[in-house]
Amino acid sequence: MEQAVFEAEKCAVLERASEAHCLTRNQMHEALDRIANEDRKLETLEQITRSDIEWTEAELREMFQLNFILERALKRFTKR
Repeated sequence: MEQAVFEAEKCAVLERASEAHCLTRNQMHEALDRIANEDRKLETLEQITRSDIEWTEAELREMFQLNFILERALKRFTKR
């Protein structure tokens, strides 16, 4: 992922890696931190998150700064 220049490339590399390997929550979080565009970050998070991973509200708040993106992430990944 370090060699990917554009965000689209970073997202594609992360999606391929998540399919080929069982990425840990920390690996996913670290890789997602390299994607600046929050809309694209959320789309990628939706693509790579397995059913056995539950993101906490605190983790999502750390990943997303824009309120409207954060609200979408909270609706998608947390049980309220």
